[in-house]
Amino acid sequence: MNRYDKDAWVRQLPTRNAATTLLAVDPVIHLGDDWTKIGWDFAGSTSHMLGLRPNGANELYTDGHATWVRFSNMKVQSTAAYEWYWKP
Repeated sequence: MNRYDKDAWVRQLPTRNAATTLLAVDPVIHLGDDWTKIGWDFAGSTSHMLGLRPNGANELYTDGHATWVRFSNMKVQSTAAYEWYWKP
């Protein structure tokens, strides 16, 4: 890999479509009836609230673009200890 090739890392992705490969997402965390005060020092609540409910989240893709996703378009993606949401 040429160290001056700024797109070389994209070719190393397990998928060839960087525009659809999710890299990061704002936290949307749920525990019981609480969307805030989850109890972690680094991610204590859902990022974008509208009153007592989540409004949505920013999603960042590996090609560098970001999109806003309304909470109504998100689904539970992980339920390990808390429910984590993002657009499927």
